[in-house]
Amino acid sequence: EAEAIHLWCKEVNEKIKQYHWPEDPCLVTHWKLWGFSSKGRPLVYADFGDPDMVNTTLVISMVHGDEHTPLFVGLRLVKWLQDNMDVFPKARIIVAPLVNPDGFFREPQSRTNANGVDLNRNFDTKDWRISALKNWKEKYRSDPRRFPGNQAESEIETKFQVDLVRQVKPTKVIAIHAPLNFLDYDGPTTLSLTDFSTDYVKKCQQLRSKVRAVSGGFFPG
Repeated sequence: EAEAIHLWCKEVNEKIKQYHWPEDPCLVTHWKLWGFSSKGRPLVYADFGDPDMVNTTLVISMVHGDEHTPLFVGLRLVKWLQDNMDVFPKARIIVAPLVNPDGFFREPQSRTNANGVDLNRNFDTKDWRISALKNWKEKYRSDPRRFPGNQAESEIETKFQVDLVRQVKPTKVIAIHAPLNFLDYDGPTTLSLTDFSTDYVKKCQQLRSKVRAVSGGFFPG
């Protein structure tokens, strides 16, 4: 495991040099190995905080291999948490910064994984069997960038994400994509602002003034 993570860090670090990012994943000590991608690349995540904490957040980024900034955010977040996790003594935070390594390292980079599947359309949702392929053919005219796969949850990278959700049982999931510059909230509509701290609500209101909060739509899988 340690060797696989070390090689993953070196490969990521070498790749991101072209973007001139200051991040160095090899400086992080909290990495864990879940398994390997379709092409045998490590599927890695970082785990911070007490596993018994009720307040648990799962952060997922780079589901699409040609969206660069989510990887930057994921790596920056992991390093920041390693240095500042004492700010959240009652929380657990798990970050998977590079869900689709094969798409990212491919030349040219691709939205899909090595099998040509859009991992953001491959989850085994209740409407997948009825609507996924039909929606892809009719609405997206069989666009290969949005191919949901021939079967739900067919991809190892999808299983990686699903298994993290089942293991962690997060109270919230944050999926980071690019480059549309909006916040797509799919959570409950019954939350009251009184459930959150004043500082948290203030920060959210400040963020809302900078980023559009709209629905990005719903897609099978």
